[in-house]
Amino acid sequence: MRGATRLLGVADQFFEAAMMPGAWVPALEALVNYLRAEHAVFFARSTANGEQIFARSACMGAAEFERYLLPEAAHWMAPFMARMPSGIAVTSPHGMPDRDFELTELYNEVIRPANGFYSVGARDDLAGTSIFIAACRPRRKGDFAANDAAALQTILPALSTGLQLRQRLQLAEERSEALATVLDRLDDGVILTDKTGCPTSVNARAARIVAEADGLDIGAASLAAATPIATQRLREAIAAAAADAATAAQQVRLERPSRRGPLLLTVLPVWRLGALVPGAGAPHVAIFIRETDAPTVIDSGALRAVFNLTPRECDVAKRLAGGLDLDRIAAELRIGRGTVRSHLVKIYEKTGVHNQAALVALLVRFIAR
Repeated sequence: MRGATRLLGVADQFFEAAMMPGAWVPALEALVNYLRAEHAVFFARSTANGEQIFARSACMGAAEFERYLLPEAAHWMAPFMARMPSGIAVTSPHGMPDRDFELTELYNEVIRPANGFYSVGARDDLAGTSIFIAACRPRRKGDFAANDAAALQTILPALSTGLQLRQRLQLAEERSEALATVLDRLDDGVILTDKTGCPTSVNARAARIVAEADGLDIGAASLAAATPIATQRLREAIAAAAADAATAAQQVRLERPSRRGPLLLTVLPVWRLGALVPGAGAPHVAIFIRETDAPTVIDSGALRAVFNLTPRECDVAKRLAGGLDLDRIAAELRIGRGTVRSHLVKIYEKTGVHNQAALVALLVRFIAR
């Protein structure tokens, strides 16, 4: 049964892969199963010179995947990728009639040998890196649907963040003194502990969460939750991760006395990375803290600069990205629903998208960091 909880679980696997390089293939396999696909491929290339810096596949033979890695394959894929909107998942990204697609070298030399035809894919342009992911299935199984593209769209930020974090941690492994700075730039709270569970490093976001004294506390030697039972559950997860580098990521939910949304903690073993934190040595466990009620803050200045939106159009766009429907937006801004629609039409014209789903996918790229 496909559902939101299962989809978020798939997204979390891509996030976990940042800390556990061997988890990339299982994460792709989970995506293949969720989308009822035949296989999946994932690439990252340098935008400076086109050099391939990362490549993984799932549910595909090594010989078939090697075809995707050929220099000719990159050349054949380039025009198809150029037609794909950055950051937006689409079905049949080849962008041409099936009959024409069957005549291309990309299909006959790369996709067909892997038993593929239809696909749902996305590309995303990150800082210095261009990524591409696609899940494929043979023609007899039929094309992917809009909800499949929506599912991949949901996973895309986790995949992009996971890759960026992995790249940053690789740099940190080479330059250990940079790790603390890297962690401070992450949107999620991060606490690193030693093998006993004693915190050794706390990034800026985690420090703010702890300072609120609302569900999580840092004691003299370990972390504590709001209740003894929750504290025990958290410490057991940390102990398991510290004892075995092969331990899967564990999710711990911490209720907050204020009755705000709970904190979701992901506990991961990281000691095999060998990274060092200045003055603290090598961390054994990383704890990522997600605030479930954290508001989405869109950078209005960036929106206006990039798309020339008016202040009122920004107001409408930001509320749409925050999950409000047109009636709620009209009520908050004290304008008519028809006026909201008029602003929305102007926003579509200026941003170049044509529906709310695509607009929201675009707007999330302007979340203030």
